[in-house]
Amino acid sequence: MVESSSNVKTWRDDVRAAVLREHPSMLARGVAVELTFVMRRPTATPKRFTPPAVKRPDLDKLTRAILDALGSAGTWRDDAQVIALAATKRLANLGETPGCHIAVYPVEPHQ
Repeated sequence: MVESSSNVKTWRDDVRAAVLREHPSMLARGVAVELTFVMRRPTATPKRFTPPAVKRPDLDKLTRAILDALGSAGTWRDDAQVIALAATKRLANLGETPGCHIAVYPVEPHQ
């Protein structure tokens, strides 16, 4: 498999470093993951409103890159432990820093 962007490896490495710093070896059970991608605001974007982020990269590719980075950081033992996933992509508001907000929660077993 070939990545469509040469920046993905650097991005994965950055995510991995942040996870290892914040959550060393987190879980061995099911997890829920929430991802909010804040995309760089193009200079031609109107200042009065923020349109939807309908251009590349695709949300599924962004999500896969983050999940791969989280897995390689040891957040879980196997990708199969991700049992719930919510992902959104939007353009940054004026003055907002682009990036990805990541939340990983343990899923409690049902009794």
